[in-house]
Amino acid sequence: MIGRKIHTRFDNVRPSPLTSVNEEVHGASYAQCIRRFGIGNSVLARDFRRQHKWTPGVISKRNGKVIYEVSVGEDTWKRHTNQLRRNIVLFPIKLNSVVLHSDILLETFELEQKADMPL
Repeated sequence: MIGRKIHTRFDNVRPSPLTSVNEEVHGASYAQCIRRFGIGNSVLARDFRRQHKWTPGVISKRNGKVIYEVSVGEDTWKRHTNQLRRNIVLFPIKLNSVVLHSDILLETFELEQKADMPL
């Protein structure tokens, strides 16, 4: 019919040849390749300035579908999804973290300092 293939119910059952070719070429379906990050996620952002290629940061904002703003130290970088990697850290990075010395904490909670405890 006018040179087009007639679509049947069986076409919904089997995958399209284009999807099969893409999976063979890329090794995975496209749904598995999509990276998404949430605000506050710890990431490694591509650093084009230094010898070290990746710099740790925190996602602070999402602009569009694939562009994110990353807080790196006091700076904010805009990075594409393919310039970000998940950073698995033991201690999560917080945007406005404050470092307190142990003597302030000891005084606040009225704890005694032991002789072998370093400050």
